[in-house]
Amino acid sequence: MNDAVGIADAKMDAVSGVGEHVPDEGSRDGRPAAIELTIPAQARFVASARLVAAALAADLSFSIDDIEELRIGVDEALTLLIEAQPAGASIRVVFTIGDERPGRLTIEGASLEPSATPMRPAVDALVRRILDAVTDAFEVHADRFVLHKEATHAASSK
Repeated sequence: MNDAVGIADAKMDAVSGVGEHVPDEGSRDGRPAAIELTIPAQARFVASARLVAAALAADLSFSIDDIEELRIGVDEALTLLIEAQPAGASIRVVFTIGDERPGRLTIEGASLEPSATPMRPAVDALVRRILDAVTDAFEVHADRFVLHKEATHAASSK
């Protein structure tokens, strides 16, 4: 993939509930609201996923500290996934609001390359400590990750 075209190829696909604030409800039809982002598997595009995560967390009234923790978690998890990808690969990141509880944001990242090398099955101790500290729960699988984060207090309380 041509790097100059890479940013243009990064796309956000609104699945439901995007562009309107639907506090703590997911989408209007009762299903969780989700945004799908497809990015080239290159470190320079991780910022796009961090930006989407931060914007959604702010919309859910996450505190500034919660938003920063979420950004760190997205960065760490995507870095793990990117390291396992062959050149020219892409990654899908899905941000889901209201999947289990109001105010909860779930972020799932997965390789779009069937031939990608499986991620390190054992996350090193430092990355595990970071993910433990900045997320409520996380899972790292051979070809994907899942992060969960809930607002601990409203952004306006600071």
